[in-house]
Amino acid sequence: MEIYPYGVIRGMLKKRVLLLTMSVGMGHLQSAEAIKKGIAEICQESEIRLFDPLAYTNPKFANFINNYYLWMIKVIPGFWGFIYDSKLISSKYSPVRLFTQMKFARSIAKVLDGFRPDVVVCTHAFATCGAASLKSKGVINAPLISVATEFDIHPYSIDKMVDLYIVPSEDFKHYLEDKGISSDKIKTCGIPIDPKFKEWKDKKGLKRDLGLEINKPVVLVLGGGFGFGVDKLVRPFKNSTDSIQLIVVTGKNVRVKSKLEKEVRSFKIPVKIFGFVNNMEDLMEVSDIVVTRGVGSCGAEALSKGLPLIIFKPIRGQGVKSTRFLVNAGVAIQVEKACQIPETITDLLSRPNKLGKMACCIQQLAKPSSSLDIARVLVNG
Repeated sequence: MEIYPYGVIRGMLKKRVLLLTMSVGMGHLQSAEAIKKGIAEICQESEIRLFDPLAYTNPKFANFINNYYLWMIKVIPGFWGFIYDSKLISSKYSPVRLFTQMKFARSIAKVLDGFRPDVVVCTHAFATCGAASLKSKGVINAPLISVATEFDIHPYSIDKMVDLYIVPSEDFKHYLEDKGISSDKIKTCGIPIDPKFKEWKDKKGLKRDLGLEINKPVVLVLGGGFGFGVDKLVRPFKNSTDSIQLIVVTGKNVRVKSKLEKEVRSFKIPVKIFGFVNNMEDLMEVSDIVVTRGVGSCGAEALSKGLPLIIFKPIRGQGVKSTRFLVNAGVAIQVEKACQIPETITDLLSRPNKLGKMACCIQQLAKPSSSLDIARVLVNG
C-alpha cells in the first residue's frame, strides 16, 4: 500500500499536526485519514503530515510485519490472540516492547528533521510507543496524543509520555483512570471516522441508484479491507427464502469477489457484490443490519448510521475484546457458527422491541462527528 508521508495542507499556518499511523491492517490508516479530513474541515490553515513509520524502516522488515500479521490472523488466529494478550509481550520492560520503541522511534525521528509539529497524534500503538520514546529523550517537545481505533486500548498506547488519550466512550475513560491516568488527560471523542458519515441522505433514492428493492430490508456483509472470511459470512444465506437482500463488500480480495459472484447466482435472495468501495457511508445508509468480523472503524461507522451489528469470529485479541464490549453495550450480537447468521437476522427483524432497545443503546454510543471533535481538540488545544 502506498503511504504518502508528506500529504500537506498549506495555507496560513495555524498549527502543524503530525499524524503517525501504520498500514498493518487498514483501520489505523482510515482513522488517521479521518482525523486529517476533520482538521481540514475545522481549520484550513493547519499544516498536516501523515506519516507511516513502517514505510521508513527496512523494506524487508516492513513486508515481514505486514505479511506475518495477515498470515497470523488468517492461519493461526489463536497465536495472534496470545501475542496480543501476553504480558511477556506487553509488559513495560518486555524486550519486544523495547525493540518496538527503538525501531519506530528511529523511523519517526526522520520526519522530525524537516517538520517541527505543534502536536503529534498516533492512531497505532506501535507509533505511540516510538513517539513516547522520542519524547522521553526530548526529541519531541510537542504534546503527544494517543487515539484508540478499536473498542479496546492496547497496552503499548499507555505511556507516561502521552499527554492526552482519545477513547471511544466513558467506559474506556474509567479503564484508564484505573490505570492511574488523570481524568483531565482523557477525552471521549470516539473512534475517528470520516466526516461524511455524519451526513444523512435519502435512503430510497440511494436504494434506487444501487439497484436495490425499496421495501426489502438490506443486510450489509463486510469482510474488512482484505476480505478475509467474508465468503463464510455469505454462504449460509444460500437457501434463505427470507424477504431480505444482501450487499457484500469483499474489500481488496479480488479472488473472493470473483468466487462469490459465481456462487450467489444460485441464491434465492438478491445479492450485490462489491470489491473495495469509497462509498461505505452510502451502503450503510441503505442498510438495516451489518454482519462483520471486524469491529474497530467498521463498528464505529455502523453505529454512526444507527445499525446493529452481528459479529462472527472476530479477530483474536483486539477483535474479541471489542466484540465483548459491543455485546455488553447492547449494540451487537455475537454468533458462534456461520449457519446461525440468517436465523439471527430473521429473529432480530421480527422483534421490533429488541431492535428498538438496540437503537437506544446505539444512540448512546455512536459518535458520527468523532473526527471533527478530535480535530477541534487538536487545533484549539
